[in-house]
Amino acid sequence: MRFYCRAISYFKQDWVLILSLLACIGLFTGLEVLKPWPVAIIVDSVLTSHPTNDRFHEFFLSMLPKGKLGQVVGVAVIGCLLKIAQDLLSLARNMLGYRINNWGTMRLRRALFAKLQKLSLRYHKTQPQGDAIYRLMSDAQGPEIIFSVLIGAIVDCVILVVMTCIMFSRSVPLTVFALSVTPLFVWTNIAFGRRIKPRSIFAKSVDTGLTSSIQRMVSNI
Repeated sequence: MRFYCRAISYFKQDWVLILSLLACIGLFTGLEVLKPWPVAIIVDSVLTSHPTNDRFHEFFLSMLPKGKLGQVVGVAVIGCLLKIAQDLLSLARNMLGYRINNWGTMRLRRALFAKLQKLSLRYHKTQPQGDAIYRLMSDAQGPEIIFSVLIGAIVDCVILVVMTCIMFSRSVPLTVFALSVTPLFVWTNIAFGRRIKPRSIFAKSVDTGLTSSIQRMVSNI
């Protein structure tokens, strides 16, 4: 946990951008929940001979013309507006995420470069130069990945909670059946995660050796 807190600390100076990013995520999640409703309104309340007595549907339809054609067109326009607003929020979220990630990575690389300059010559003589280069260029992106995964996890958790509540309000048996595969997904992630971690560490060590070999070869040339 201390490792993750230290990685996130490189982004604390961008707290205004992070709050803006979370606001975009909240609005995006709300629109994501509303996205299926226009189709549901058309199917359940407009094109059926037995409209459902849903207050949410009635609220939408109260803002539209009385005829079925006007209601279909109005619901379609609302669906398009929701899609446009969602795409704009997605664009803003991506731009804020890229900016935050780049600033955090820059701070880490500056701190790592300053640390390398303070180390003794004995250390640099005993360590391959490719290792330092690889850490500055590749490993320095670790906090950026952690931050992106954290933001993605927040988005997924919010959507999961909201959609689960809506599903339970519609049909408890179907919701329980849909969630019955969750333990299998959790077990799969844990099992494969334990196998992937040592292989990922080995792959990084191979990349470090490759960088060192390329550096020595170019220096010899």
